[in-house]
Amino acid sequence: MAAKKRPHLIEEAEILVVDDVPENLQTVMNILRNEGCHVRGAVNGELALQAASQCLPDLILLDIRMPVMDGFEVYRRLKGDKKKFR
Repeated sequence: MAAKKRPHLIEEAEILVVDDVPENLQTVMNILRNEGCHVRGAVNGELALQAASQCLPDLILLDIRMPVMDGFEVYRRLKGDKKKFR
């Protein structure tokens, strides 16, 4: 019996991946692209905020431990600026 093709629930989703470790960032982005997602990456919190302000993604996968601006601060800023990040 042929394998049943699984439905892509996240196909065409716009996802922003944020991680300061380039290898981790590339790995996650490659997995998501292989699943049919539109993926953008950011290597720090400031770039993540810039990317989200240009085009708000459907999902943000956010590393918590990053230098300069950690993931908690990125989250607070995203939640705090309702006009920019809707």
